[in-house]
Amino acid sequence: MFVKDGKAYAELMGLPEATDTITIPRSNAVNILFRNLDEKEHRMVIHLGEAKVGTTGTVEKVQNCTQLAGKNQEQLLTVRIPKPSAAFKDGYSIEVPGAEGVIKVMVPWY
Repeated sequence: MFVKDGKAYAELMGLPEATDTITIPRSNAVNILFRNLDEKEHRMVIHLGEAKVGTTGTVEKVQNCTQLAGKNQEQLLTVRIPKPSAAFKDGYSIEVPGAEGVIKVMVPWY
């Protein structure tokens, strides 16, 4: 995952072309490397659906993020996603707040 010139994009290992969708195997630990090539500090945020909080019935968004990274700095985020992306109305996504572009995260049933 990269941010450069105010735009967020992803590249898969071995494929040097930018993509707006990545696939992550269900229930496997996956490392996502975030590289900030922009002038501003940024962090990467992965949105992982929603979950009920205890027995209150309150629903909150589930997300995880890296620390702030300055220009030419990297951060690593390890995620394990137990449910397929179809389990949530909006699915999963990765964004860099303050940068243009959203990466869709596909998690298959199998």
